[in-house]
Amino acid sequence: MLACGYASDNVVDTCVASRINHLLEKPAKAYTLQLGIRAIVEKYLKFAKRLMKNSEFSDIVADL
Repeated sequence: MLACGYASDNVVDTCVASRINHLLEKPAKAYTLQLGIRAIVEKYLKFAKRLMKNSEFSDIVADL
């Protein structure tokens, strides 16, 4: 990692593969969209699993 806060491609790839997103500096622009989409998808999958497992919760959501 450089002193300016930019991570090398190897460091970024390792962090992304290990799901250690909090170590990446904000200037890692090439991976910002990827990390954002991954976070949204993970939240959606958790929400979908909850809908599938909990019929009361899915009824509440359906009424919205």
